[in-house]
Amino acid sequence: MLYDPQAIEQWSGGQWQGEAPERITGFAFDARQLKPGECFFALSGGLRDGHEFVAQALLKGASAVVVERILPLDIPQLVVTDSLRAMGKIAAGIRSRFSKPVIGVTGSAGKTSTKEMLYAVLGPERTHATAGNWNNRIGVPMTLFGLDARKEDYAVIEAGINQPGEMALLGQMIAADLCIVTMIGAAHLELLGSLEGVAREKALLADFAVSDSPIILPNAALQYPSFRKLARRAIVLARQGEVIFGNPRVVVHYERSDAGPGRSCLRLEGEEFPECFELASRSHGICSNAALVILAARELGLDLGQVRERLSVWRPAPARGCVAESEGRWYYIDCYNANPSSMVDAMAAFAASVDESTPRCYVLGAMNELGESSVEWHRSTTAQLAPRAGDCLYLVGPKRLTTAYRDGALEAGWSAGSLREAENAENLKSFVAEREGAIFLKGSRSYALEMLLPETLR
Repeated sequence: MLYDPQAIEQWSGGQWQGEAPERITGFAFDARQLKPGECFFALSGGLRDGHEFVAQALLKGASAVVVERILPLDIPQLVVTDSLRAMGKIAAGIRSRFSKPVIGVTGSAGKTSTKEMLYAVLGPERTHATAGNWNNRIGVPMTLFGLDARKEDYAVIEAGINQPGEMALLGQMIAADLCIVTMIGAAHLELLGSLEGVAREKALLADFAVSDSPIILPNAALQYPSFRKLARRAIVLARQGEVIFGNPRVVVHYERSDAGPGRSCLRLEGEEFPECFELASRSHGICSNAALVILAARELGLDLGQVRERLSVWRPAPARGCVAESEGRWYYIDCYNANPSSMVDAMAAFAASVDESTPRCYVLGAMNELGESSVEWHRSTTAQLAPRAGDCLYLVGPKRLTTAYRDGALEAGWSAGSLREAENAENLKSFVAEREGAIFLKGSRSYALEMLLPETLR
């Protein structure tokens, strides 16, 4: 791909010093990964100032650099006030020239799996999507830089935030033609403050979307004023019997039932939907998000029979609600991240997947960024976890949070002898290795629970 240096200058709000480069073939913010012909962004807000690596970028073959101050180097330099903001503005400019549907995905949990399901449904060969969870102020621009209407019919862009103000910036870049919101839950409360604060920020993705474009979301999200004001655009997913919040444009009811070991059947109300969409998960959260994907596919005019086929072969990504077997043990692996809603959902999916005769071992890592109510969130999470004879519960994290987990577990009927606490997963390796049956792993990423898996599953 080639990018117009003059358009980049105009979008960025900066100015080329001397002559502009003849050509730009891509963008990079890490000099180690830069390819010849690409433009290097010298980002100044991290642990290291990106301006220190401009010389390295030059040696790697950079065609130009975006900087906040002129450097004594022989390379075209686009001088801007803020390199990160310039990155976002350039990304927004590139997105404005992409004429195909852009779907924005956000929510407190399940963003990445929802994005991956939609990517599979739309067809990977003709869809551009966020890689991994590159969903922040660097990842979103880097994703948008790759838009190419000659090769792609759709783009699926994941948007994640942890503080006020970020979603407004991401929403302006993405300018979605359709938005999906997975859920509103207790995540990043340290800076977002409350569930209302989470909802207010997440709703900005739709606020900055194309005018009057649809937003697909679960009914529970409409209890928040920030989403209720969008009701006229809302395509709402609700379980049978739910009281509907507000007055949404469309309501589609659904139900989930078991469809064999580790599988669910989704049924959506409406003659146009196939009788059953099978999915390789017992997680109610994943199934709800799959239903949101089905509604998005319908809105985009896809053949729902083909959607059913593609969902039936989709599998959760490693460490995101996947199941695996090794050495006679069965593992439920969901240790990429955690918040109270996703933890409760994953524990329920695990419990439903293990037969009565199989002993269960729950390994719960602490949940980060929950703010002042962190202790109560941990206590209330394990208070919902009912034990069974032979079960054990291992808790990983800071003492005050594992103690809160412990208090909730004792309320739920766990015996003190079945509980064990540790500050890090390393200290539990021998205990987990001795367990038989089924093992559940979930916690915030920093606790690295994957180290408790056999080498073959890591």
